[in-house]
Amino acid sequence: MPVPFESLEAIIFDMDGVLLDTEPLHMQAFVSFLEFYDIHVPPETLWSFIGHSVQENIKVLKSRYAPLADITIEEAARRRDALYLQLLEKSSLTLNSGVADLIDYALNNKLALGVATSSDKSHWQTVARVIKRNEGIDLNMVFEAVSCGDEVPKRKPHPALYLRACAGLGLEPSKRIIAIEDSPAGIESANSAGLSSIALLTPYVPENQLKAAAMMIREIAEISERLVR
Repeated sequence: MPVPFESLEAIIFDMDGVLLDTEPLHMQAFVSFLEFYDIHVPPETLWSFIGHSVQENIKVLKSRYAPLADITIEEAARRRDALYLQLLEKSSLTLNSGVADLIDYALNNKLALGVATSSDKSHWQTVARVIKRNEGIDLNMVFEAVSCGDEVPKRKPHPALYLRACAGLGLEPSKRIIAIEDSPAGIESANSAGLSSIALLTPYVPENQLKAAAMMIREIAEISERLVR
């Protein structure tokens, strides 16, 4: 079903990989965490983690690598997250190309704005702090609803995060709300919530894994271009 650009009510962004390119930092944090246990995993395994929660990815690693047998998922996630947040806090990351312009369009045309991320709220808070420092943009003032992974019973690919974001915007889930995603789990989550999913193609996820999206784009600017037609 085509995306109804002419009658949109809201835009909901995924965070990691869509709002800004945090994926390399996530991968670096996993590598550093695993090196402590003398574990080295193939790059394709790390990139397959995109779109899933840290807890889910740790569960996969524990099932494959014996040195992780004695550490709980919660403790492993806490250690990996500490490494990630240190990297993020020191980073010079800025919003992905086209994001600021799309936000401006939405604000000027009364489209509601939200975020739905499988990452924990502490990740969102750090991202917001880094973007305010690096770009002077206060994301907490921009987005009316922010739905984080530790605020719902199930993370992506379950639809709970998007349903919570829609509720936070005061809107019923519908195809007039677009969800911008970069992972198969995120696309499945948005589709299951009844939204119009748009897949942002990145170097990290093969295009054929995102075919369930209503539309594929290579740049966020493509959405702005469709909206101003």
